Amino acid sequence: MDPGMAGFFMGGPGGDAPASRKPKYQGRFAVFREIYDDPFKWGLIKGVVVFAGGIYLARKLRGFDVMQVVQPPPPGMYPQF
Repeated sequence: MDPGMAGFFMGGPGGDAPASRKPKYQGRFAVFREIYDDPFKWGLIKGVVVFAGGIYLARKLRGFDVMQVVQPPPPGMYPQF
């Protein structure tokens, strides 16, 4: 391994410093900002919301017939050759 690569994998110069923490958000909507900044929480919430939205849409569209809207043209509309 290249001698310079060890510093890359170990964090380089000053790699022993503690990881900086993100500042805590304050205010009424701080919980939403914290969820958005955490990739796991954000992915989980998005998945649940999209799944629930799909179930809601499927229930609302139950009985909707797409082919009822599409009808053949009246006879004689297009001449047959």
